[in-house]
Amino acid sequence: QQLEYYFGEKNWSTDTYLRSLADARGIPLSAVCAFPRLAQMLQGQGQHLVQIALKESNIVSLSKEGDRLIRIETSEDHAQNKRKRSSICQLEIDDEENERRARRAN
Repeated sequence: QQLEYYFGEKNWSTDTYLRSLADARGIPLSAVCAFPRLAQMLQGQGQHLVQIALKESNIVSLSKEGDRLIRIETSEDHAQNKRKRSSICQLEIDDEENERRARRAN
């Protein structure tokens, strides 16, 4: 459940540190296992328990190599990305319209 929390939309969208650990291949499993709360839950049993827990997750998966966590994009992620793209397109349209109006005024 702790991994689901870390990688869930609510935490992921606000946790800049966790996102900063991500690259194109995912997030190092060792880094996440070192998070204090997860380390306490693992009680020295290491990454093996995390690997087992991830088999049940719909939010995060394990890389083929078994050393990185990969966040699975949700439909909410897609919706947010679509809203962001729409906002950017609207800003571009607004900028173009403002330029046309400025040219007409001169």
